[in-house]
Amino acid sequence: MAERDKRKKLAIVIHDNPDPDAISSGLALKEIAKNLGVEANILYHGRIGHQENKAFVNLLGIDLGKMEEHNLKNFDEIALIDCSIPGVNNMVPLNSYVGIVIDHHPPGETEIKAEYIDIRPNFGATATIMTKYLQQLNINISKTMATALLYGIRTDTQDFKRKTDPADLSAASYLYPLSNHGILDQLEQPSMAIETLEVLGEAIRNRQVLGSYLLSNVGNIRDRDTLPQAADYLLSLEGISTTVVFGVTEDRIYISGRSNDIRVNLGEIMRQAFGEDAGGHANAAGAQIPLGVFSATKDRQTLLRLVNEAVVKRFLSAVGVENT
Repeated sequence: MAERDKRKKLAIVIHDNPDPDAISSGLALKEIAKNLGVEANILYHGRIGHQENKAFVNLLGIDLGKMEEHNLKNFDEIALIDCSIPGVNNMVPLNSYVGIVIDHHPPGETEIKAEYIDIRPNFGATATIMTKYLQQLNINISKTMATALLYGIRTDTQDFKRKTDPADLSAASYLYPLSNHGILDQLEQPSMAIETLEVLGEAIRNRQVLGSYLLSNVGNIRDRDTLPQAADYLLSLEGISTTVVFGVTEDRIYISGRSNDIRVNLGEIMRQAFGEDAGGHANAAGAQIPLGVFSATKDRQTLLRLVNEAVVKRFLSAVGVENT
């Protein structure tokens, strides 16, 4: 028993409200740690709200821990997976020492600090990076692991239609015969939550179109995962090449954007418009902004109007479009 207590412990922290790419990548690192005799826990903050993501975790029986229920001081090392900066889209305290960073999101101008860093912005998914590690280390990939990683790659690349590198295709090709296709079929046909339908309706009703840009304020939200779904859907409208959908919780404004315009780097535009807690890829990005001065506004409708004006003005200014 004493020998067991001496084993190293690793906290694998994935980003807030994690998606299949982050979850499957954390699962892969946990398997690598296990092969090295290191005990690991996958930790996240927020909620798994997207219907597909809930189904993904439940069907594959993935064990995840909440950040609030663990003290990071009880771990020997911290790994950030599918995120790269302490305190940015994760609950790791700012300026914490981080041992490992593995991510595929462009870090922007912020310096990444860790003992081991592997960031590959050309890859469409962090799950692709982790698949390569498992192959190189000759670690057996179980059916559950293969299914998780393949689904992570497919969702983050939108079935290889968004930001896809040849490495994503080769990793998926390797994982495909190892995966549980019955579970993959179930994951592709989840039920849509009523809130998702309501937010989608609000996004359509409240759309503001300027040229090929569409912005929509959906008002109060409970589940921020509804925003990227609405942004994806609105991108299919005729004449629209970039969508930005945003909503408000009790203390934050959440923004999600999608683009199929090759002239637009949405991640950079989001960062320019909304600061360091914003960013992503050229065609998929997001931001979260504390309500700050707006929170003093007692009337909710006035608050939503002020938020709408601020978000629209900042975004259009960043893309150089005048709101007439």
